[in-house]
Amino acid sequence: MGKTRKSNNKIKVIIGGPGTGKTQYLLKKLEKFVQKGTPPERIAFVTFTRPAVKEARDRVKDLFETPPSLPWIRTIHSTAYKLLGLTKRQIMNHKMWKKFADTYLYNLTNSKYFSQNIEDSPVELPKLTADDCLRYVYEWAKNAMMPIDAAPAKCGLAVPLRQLKVFAERLLDFKTKEHLLDYTDLLYEALKSEKVPDVDVAFIDEAQDLSPLQIAVINHWFSKCRHVFIAGDDDQAIYSFQGSDPQWLVSLSKEHPVKIFKRSHRIPHCINTFASQIIQRNKNRIVRDLEATQEDGELLFLTLEDALTRVSHGDNVLILARNRMFLEKPAKYFFNSGIPYVVDGPGGPSPFSFSKIVKAVESAVKLSRGWDLKPDELLAMLRFIPQRGYNLLEYGLKSKIETQLKDKKDLLPLHKIKNELGLGKVIEAIITKGPTSVLLRIDNNTRNYFQKILNSYKFIPGPTIKLTSIHGAKGLEADTVIVLPDMTKASYKEYFDTGQNGFEAENRVAYVAVTRARRRLIITYPCTKRFYNYPSYKPSKVEGVK
Repeated sequence: MGKTRKSNNKIKVIIGGPGTGKTQYLLKKLEKFVQKGTPPERIAFVTFTRPAVKEARDRVKDLFETPPSLPWIRTIHSTAYKLLGLTKRQIMNHKMWKKFADTYLYNLTNSKYFSQNIEDSPVELPKLTADDCLRYVYEWAKNAMMPIDAAPAKCGLAVPLRQLKVFAERLLDFKTKEHLLDYTDLLYEALKSEKVPDVDVAFIDEAQDLSPLQIAVINHWFSKCRHVFIAGDDDQAIYSFQGSDPQWLVSLSKEHPVKIFKRSHRIPHCINTFASQIIQRNKNRIVRDLEATQEDGELLFLTLEDALTRVSHGDNVLILARNRMFLEKPAKYFFNSGIPYVVDGPGGPSPFSFSKIVKAVESAVKLSRGWDLKPDELLAMLRFIPQRGYNLLEYGLKSKIETQLKDKKDLLPLHKIKNELGLGKVIEAIITKGPTSVLLRIDNNTRNYFQKILNSYKFIPGPTIKLTSIHGAKGLEADTVIVLPDMTKASYKEYFDTGQNGFEAENRVAYVAVTRARRRLIITYPCTKRFYNYPSYKPSKVEGVK
């Protein structure tokens, strides 16, 4: 696949816009290879996201009565992890990032929310503090396989070079002493290793978002593979924060047979026209037209307040922000209104993100209706009931019940919970004061939020409204998509200060955002003076543009 290495493989490139079925095409090809006799363990399917990996595995498993071994249907980091025979203790997680920050007194934004899972897509690192920026540039340089002193100018984020080098030296020293690898180290080790997946067929999805480091690893693993299918869309390349460049995909499309998918099964006509206006601002792309569905769709420009009032539970909604800090206002609106929603990652209050709390509330609701409970449901509820100060539980009763219910699976009827387990006061309080009244180890605001939901819906429904960043929405779609155009100072600076590359990168981010919509797209008017210039905005509104 790389020009420097000889290969006898047959490479086919698949190009297609949002919702055109690129991944489904790869999965059907995978099925055909299996049906024609290629053992599943000799097929690799490398992609970015856990859902895509799961779908590929399920498709293959459905072809067999006994589930086959599927060692190479994985994300790229998971593949490297398996090849190298590592354990989780050897991977630098958010706790170790915190330890590193504490050791050297770095002010790094809570890494728990920005740490990458080995089975998930890349996460854009924050740039909220000066030390965040050091880490961002350091990671960018490694992914781009570039000397660290050249990275600030290339990635568009100016940081003091001396401080950057000190950061890199300290981090290397810390990882060496702790015997740790971070996620880019994982790929460098895979690149040095002679171990490669022993496969005949390889499928590479979302190829537009591969960084130079990941491209090198893919070439190393699959250069001698008989059949290689590489799918992507250069218009949806949005992981520039990790040094990715869609030009690799563009170059492959000029050197190998190409199959282009032109019809979207997702995007209605008016939204497709709007999206085309955005992406046609870019000069460096594979030019082609995307055909829309037969539906007209709906495109609205509203204030954020008006947009949120049009959303209600049951609607399938994505709310997208360029930077997560702008998710806080809509999150607080839904929180204060008692509307079920979830924030994917940081960005505002998100009670539904805490499964233990949700399970406790659901269990209390069941008891209020006299329903039986599973042992784990009862224990989940007890976790949030205090033993002291509220006359609900006798001291030591919680531990006693945990011991009694250990390894139990049979349903617990109400009379047993009340009489045999001694939870009469708890049940009485739930019935007279409401399910959330006993869950006093949950903060008042969260309890009030769930009580509002109970008052409105009489139960705890699963949220149908998701708030996330545009990068977090990759692979997602919804009937209604609300896009917030505001940008942080750092993102805005990259938008205008890194020349054509920065401009085109932000156009691709905006394109990905608007093409998540199946029926209705709402672009909100900006709340700040820095924002992406969508086609219907007047340039005079944009800071720094005359």
